[in-house]
Amino acid sequence: MKSAIKLLILVSICFVTYRWDSIIDSLGTAVPGAITEKRESIRTNYADWFRRFQIVAAFKAPGYPFDRHTVCDVDQQIFDGLRVGSPVTVHYLPALLAIPLVQSTHISPCPPWGIFGSNPELYRRSLYLYGSLAIILGIIFVLRIRRAAWLLLPWSALFVFYGICPHTEPMPLQPRPVRAEVKQVAMVKTLVEGNTGARGSEPITLVHPYQLVEMQYTPQGSSDPVMAVDAIDPGSIPNLKPGQVLTINYDAGNPRVASIPGATRMFREQAIQQLGLEYLILVAVFLGLLLFARRSRRSPKRSAF
Repeated sequence: MKSAIKLLILVSICFVTYRWDSIIDSLGTAVPGAITEKRESIRTNYADWFRRFQIVAAFKAPGYPFDRHTVCDVDQQIFDGLRVGSPVTVHYLPALLAIPLVQSTHISPCPPWGIFGSNPELYRRSLYLYGSLAIILGIIFVLRIRRAAWLLLPWSALFVFYGICPHTEPMPLQPRPVRAEVKQVAMVKTLVEGNTGARGSEPITLVHPYQLVEMQYTPQGSSDPVMAVDAIDPGSIPNLKPGQVLTINYDAGNPRVASIPGATRMFREQAIQQLGLEYLILVAVFLGLLLFARRSRRSPKRSAF
């Protein structure tokens, strides 16, 4: 009975956390607001990257002499459809507004669950990887089908080659030249960074590292700049550095897809070969140890004289 109550409490907390934005919209006070700032940035996750779109809105709340500001994540379509000064509706909980570190506001255009709403690729990968892992663990420990533990082998391959293997942006289908400013150049030498001081948490060192190049430019016909990332082989474009201006190609149909002409991108194939070899070695060692352990248990014990 106590376990059931604890489980119910845990599920309730998870539900309230997931639906907190909707709860604010339902129970909060609605006031008019206006967009004061738009933020587009690149977020890195291990050796991969995701775009993040945020809007900042100002609103007036009774009892506060100055404008209050709130920020939230949106998807690309909502972000591109808003401008500084665009009217929005802000919902807030008056009882929580003065409490720091507690979310008490929500802008109505913002999708639920914040960062996942603005990064569908991050949501999709998390769903595939951790959703499938949860299903496998449920089969093993809830349905008590122990043989299902073998499913962890293909899942580990999915994690290696889909989860942590370097990815590249697609090439522009409708290339248009534009002058872009390099915002950041990062050399990726390792995958799955961890606490290197802890035993067993060493990162995977790439034999062939690569560069992540963040660029900012204004597509033709647009008044707002956009951010793009290209992943390239080191040295294929010499002397790349922040602040440098170069000519790139962007996709007229999807302006945030861009590539640097002349750059090579062999790092992904090289990473697949490296990770594939290391994965096969680990699987072979694991299966060898498992076979040895089974034979040791089945062999009759020799009596000592």
